[in-house]
Amino acid sequence: EQHGTGDGPGLSLRAGRSLYEAGVYRRVREALGGEVRHVLCGGAPLSRSLATFYEGVGIPVHESYGLTETAAGAVLAPPHAPRLGTVGWPLPGTAVRIAEDGEILLRGGQICSGYWDSRTRSIRPVTGSGGWLPTGDLGALDEDGYLTVHGRKQDLITLADGARFSPGPLEEAIRADPVIGHCVVAGDGRPYLTALLTLDPEGLAQWLRAAGRRPAAAERMAEDPELLRHIQRVIDEAGRVHRFHLLPRPFTVASGYLTPAGTLRRTAVLRDHAEPVENLYRGGR
Repeated sequence: EQHGTGDGPGLSLRAGRSLYEAGVYRRVREALGGEVRHVLCGGAPLSRSLATFYEGVGIPVHESYGLTETAAGAVLAPPHAPRLGTVGWPLPGTAVRIAEDGEILLRGGQICSGYWDSRTRSIRPVTGSGGWLPTGDLGALDEDGYLTVHGRKQDLITLADGARFSPGPLEEAIRADPVIGHCVVAGDGRPYLTALLTLDPEGLAQWLRAAGRRPAAAERMAEDPELLRHIQRVIDEAGRVHRFHLLPRPFTVASGYLTPAGTLRRTAVLRDHAEPVENLYRGGR
C-alpha cells in the first residue's frame, strides 16, 4: 500500500501488525534510540526478509551499492521510492549498465583513475572501453532503472549442460529458513546443483522447542531424520538444488571459512569439503 501497488493489507494482517507493534516493533525502535527514521545499508547484501521486517518496524532500510574504486556508494535506494530487493538508482553523475555476460558496469566522475603500480611507477587504469568500470558483480536493471545485485561474477556456476547460475540468490533463499546457518551451492561442471549446509544454533534451538523436543547441539543433529526432512522441504521450496549435505559444525572465522567481516570464503569451503560434495554426485547425502 505504501508503495502504491496492490489493495493494501487485509483485516488479519492489520490485526497482526497491531499486535507486533505493541510487543516487538516499538521495542526495536526504542532500542535504536526512538528517533531513527531511515537506515542506510552497505557493505554486504541485505536479505529481503530482514528489509521487510524493518519496513514493518517503521524504519525503512535503504540499500546502497558501490566499490572502493567508486569512492564508496554509486547506487542508492531512493528514500521516497524504495523497492525491496534492489539497491536503487545510480546517484547523480553515475551511470550503470549491464554487460552481455551480466556483469555490472559503472561510469562516473567519482571513479578513481587507476591503481598505482610501484614496479613501473605508473598508474594502471581501472576502467575499460568508454570509461566503464567492470565491478566483478552480476546484476540486472528493471524497467524503472532499479539495480539488483545477484552475486560475484567469479562465483558463477556453469553446469555440464552449459546452464549458468549465480549461487547468491539461491543461497539466500535457503538461508531464509531460521534453522540454516550457511549455505554453499556447488555444481560447476556437474550435471546438477548441490549444497553444503550448516545449522544456526539459535534457529535450531527454536525449531526443537517448536517440535516439543529437548535442546541438542548442532553436531548431534546432523543425521536427525526429522530435521533432515525439514531441510529437504526448504530445499524443495527453493528449487534447483537436487541434493544437500548437512555439516556438523558451523563456519567460523577461526575455522578459516569466514572473513572477519563475516563474508563466506567459498573457495576454502569447497576445497576442504570436496569429499562430501563428491558423494552428492555419487547418489549419497
